[in-house]
Amino acid sequence: MKAYAVVNIWDDDFGTICVIADTQNEAKSLAIKDERLSDGMYIDLRATVCKNADIEGLNKGVFDHETELMTRGMFHCCYMMDCPKCGTKETTVNYDNDAGFSCEFCEE
Repeated sequence: MKAYAVVNIWDDDFGTICVIADTQNEAKSLAIKDERLSDGMYIDLRATVCKNADIEGLNKGVFDHETELMTRGMFHCCYMMDCPKCGTKETTVNYDNDAGFSCEFCEE
């Protein structure tokens, strides 16, 4: 199994879904069932492997735990989430293995 970043190239507001699957086609098949895709007029999914992702212990399917997505190396940032470090609501949060979580409002 691998982690895949799945994107609908027709919808800029859609964002990216992380899916744990055996193949790209399976990742797209699992992602298309996600409720976030139901409003799209056009759907054209692209699935890209997250090469350095730690997927040990995860089950096949859509993976939505934002902080864990970053600590497991699937994404380096997430948009519109609450910062675990300073508590700022709905901001862009970055993750670095050495520095941990941060956002634009965190104190240096």
